[in-house]
Amino acid sequence: MYYIYPDIKAVKEGTATEKNIRRIAANIGNIPALRRLLGSDPEDFARFYPDTVTTTPSTLSTIDTFLATYSKNPPAPQKKPPTLAQLIKSKQYEAAIERIKEQNLNNPEKSIYFADQIRFLRKLILLRDSNTVAE
Repeated sequence: MYYIYPDIKAVKEGTATEKNIRRIAANIGNIPALRRLLGSDPEDFARFYPDTVTTTPSTLSTIDTFLATYSKNPPAPQKKPPTLAQLIKSKQYEAAIERIKEQNLNNPEKSIYFADQIRFLRKLILLRDSNTVAE
């Protein structure tokens, strides 16, 4: 730290150049240490330090990153379950009814909407089955 003392002295005296400021910013890694050293946080240093707000990764993403980096056999990417629209489009009406029932448990205030959707899907099942028998 003694090797940047002339630079610190120049900042305190107000005669610092860009070179002095760069040298201090490169050698003092964090803002609290800079505040303790200079007694304040001058605007001159703000552009040298990245934003101090950091996001904490989730536990699952940390585990996935660790396994992808250090595992001999990285885990296969997990498939997203099909949406309700995809289930209906592929004529998997029974699975769509099960999905709606799960949603009904999580959102009981929308039970009338879900009951209507289930009725509609049951009619589609009856139509599908009656067309299959007629063929």
